[in-house]
Amino acid sequence: MTLCQVSGCDRDLYRKGYCAAHYGRLRRHGDPLGGRQMNGEATSWLAAHVEFSGSECLTWPFARSNGGRGKVKIHGREEGAHRAMCRLAHGNPESEELEAAHSCGKGHKGCVNPKHLRWATRQENVADKFVHGTTLRGDLSPGSKLTPDDVKNIRRLAAQALPQSVIATQYEIHQSMVSKIASGSAWSWLQNGESKT
Repeated sequence: MTLCQVSGCDRDLYRKGYCAAHYGRLRRHGDPLGGRQMNGEATSWLAAHVEFSGSECLTWPFARSNGGRGKVKIHGREEGAHRAMCRLAHGNPESEELEAAHSCGKGHKGCVNPKHLRWATRQENVADKFVHGTTLRGDLSPGSKLTPDDVKNIRRLAAQALPQSVIATQYEIHQSMVSKIASGSAWSWLQNGESKT
């Protein structure tokens, strides 16, 4: 009997090289691994890749969050695939407060390479994001109305003593934001021509 061509699948061939389940996914999602993972498929994939020895990112092939991070259901509880892989590769964290941090900065692209993962505090993980340039600050923040050039211009106008209410109206922001930008408490990384990276 011929088996499905999906790696690790031991079901019988149905159509076009796939079992009935993977063929159905191919038809619905355009990908035999698309959609929700089958019971145990994602956890089996993690176990099969816990000894991955490559230095490149290992990309999660199943469901992802809106932020691009892999997600998996283990014992009925959903968690990040990178956290599940970190647990398999490095053991349980000393505290549930610890986060699975990426040395590659590609967690948002679904990396689950066990060599790229380690347990870290929230502060260590945030510091990594600054190093990798993946922190959502300034104009990278989804809710930002301003660009770095806007901020520099707001600071210039505030230094010229233009009323903050006038500046706020011009940029369609609240006067308190103009005050924070002018004082340097908002967009503080953009001082003296610094870049985001």
